[in-house]
Amino acid sequence: MFKDALISGAALIILLIALVAIDHRVRDRVVAAAQGDLSSDVRSATSMANEVAGVIMIAARDQSIDHAPMVVFVFAATVLVLGMLRL
Repeated sequence: MFKDALISGAALIILLIALVAIDHRVRDRVVAAAQGDLSSDVRSATSMANEVAGVIMIAARDQSIDHAPMVVFVFAATVLVLGMLRL
């Protein structure tokens, strides 16, 4: 159980690293969050996290629109694999 959670967390970290490497908007937000003093106010930390999450969602949407055939292929492959595993 713990191993599955660790793998899921690693997948999210890899996704974030990939988005930071690809999209300059995400990189700018992550650098701003890392350099800022987020411990001073919980509200500022929450708003910064919301902004970063918003930029990540926009970047993911833009990338998926740019690469729509690949997104459809990955979705279909995932459905087929899940069907083979009977999950």
